[in-house]
Amino acid sequence: MPTRDELRAVPTPAWIYSILGLLAFAVTLAASGNIGLSIIGGGIGLVFPAFIAAALAYVAPQNRLLRVAAMCFAIPVAEAAISATLLTDTVAGAIAANRDWGNLIQQVYGWSNAFASVSWIFTVVGVLAVAVYIGPLQTRAGWLLVALGVVLGVAQVVLIFSTFQPVLDLMIAGDNSWLVLLRPLAQLTVVAWAYLLAVTLERSNVLLSLAAATRLAVAAAAIVWQTLFAATQSEGQDGSQPIILLVFLAIGWALEITFWITMIRGILSELRRQQPNSPEPEQLSNEALSLGR
Repeated sequence: MPTRDELRAVPTPAWIYSILGLLAFAVTLAASGNIGLSIIGGGIGLVFPAFIAAALAYVAPQNRLLRVAAMCFAIPVAEAAISATLLTDTVAGAIAANRDWGNLIQQVYGWSNAFASVSWIFTVVGVLAVAVYIGPLQTRAGWLLVALGVVLGVAQVVLIFSTFQPVLDLMIAGDNSWLVLLRPLAQLTVVAWAYLLAVTLERSNVLLSLAAATRLAVAAAAIVWQTLFAATQSEGQDGSQPIILLVFLAIGWALEITFWITMIRGILSELRRQQPNSPEPEQLSNEALSLGR
């Protein structure tokens, strides 16, 4: 158990992000109605970035790059919590009963869908900020890993557009068609994770490397599944294949749990810990220069 002094030493932003994650998880479960294993797993995956933000805020609360990264991980969680709160039966019923706010629920749905189409950009910025904080990419092997990430991301986007083309055509025919086109591009987040994998491998950050590698493994598994789904559809089969589906679900769960554990543990143990009131490296260098003069 942590001591009282250790708890007091935790930076305020870390507490805020942790509370945000807990509240978002509770609201997500309340909004879902029925609580099952899939709902709990989906809720954890939805709010987990808030705990990444808390870990980053704990490690280096004064560092600009990690503050940006923490905010980028936390913003989608905050939006999801607000939307879920407004869409719960109690709140939605109270809003619908008010004539002045009669259209608010429909607007919330629209805002939530619009944000979901671009929320992946926050993930890209957050992951790249962490990678830049760790250090530059210096080896050819590292850039080959980034190229692998590009291949995986592009392959996923192409498969999504080709497999679900009829559905996308119907959605694009409606309003905000550009948002529909942006959503499949979320698969390109694997490029940022590939960059983080390359950077952490160069510095032997085992846990962070494993966390980033799981994102590439998820992308590869998704490509295999989408390819099998497209093949069964082209052969006129129903595409259900319950055994294969269960196998991929099990693989997905294992990769997600591995990611949750290694990402948090890696941030706390492998990133440089800075005290809340300690100056940043560039400030120290400036002070050293001024003293030298």
